[in-house]
Amino acid sequence: MTAINLLAPRRVMERETRLRRHRWTMAMSAAVAVAGGAIAWAQGTRVQSHELRLEASRLEEEIGRLAVVAEAQEKSLSEREVQVQVLRRVARQPDWSGVLDLLGSWCGTATRLETVSMRLESGRSRFVIVVVGVSESQEKVSAFVDEITRSGLFESIVLGGTRRVEGVGMLGTRFELTFELAGHRAQSEALR
Repeated sequence: MTAINLLAPRRVMERETRLRRHRWTMAMSAAVAVAGGAIAWAQGTRVQSHELRLEASRLEEEIGRLAVVAEAQEKSLSEREVQVQVLRRVARQPDWSGVLDLLGSWCGTATRLETVSMRLESGRSRFVIVVVGVSESQEKVSAFVDEITRSGLFESIVLGGTRRVEGVGMLGTRFELTFELAGHRAQSEALR
């Protein structure tokens, strides 16, 4: 069997033209869509890159401001650290006037202090006090040492020695005492 085309050649050509036109319309629509998408993407990228540049510029300015603030705070912190170190060092120092006042109050009229010196013992971070004085008798020296011992402010009390001396119109006993200032807790307890 042989196929016979019953359609007129003109209709066949119209159909092929329509199909070709339809294909071209579809292809052109797709091309326009792709071109439109590319243009939109390029515009969006341009807008985004502009926004990103603005954001980067703003962040750089913010970083600059924060760096200035951080530098000022660092300077303030280093100044505060120096102040804290000075305060700690001062807090560890004994109240000299209080120590001398107490020693003087324990002397009475029979004992006279000639020298009182204090030094920081480097290895132990303790203050060592050396007192040299003259008293009417050995008993008065013992009474003075007893007052120092009872106070609780001092530790390691050592009587370095005594010897008889002749003073202005009287005989007396010269003495030398060495003792350590007690720790801060012991000092505060003793001063209550």
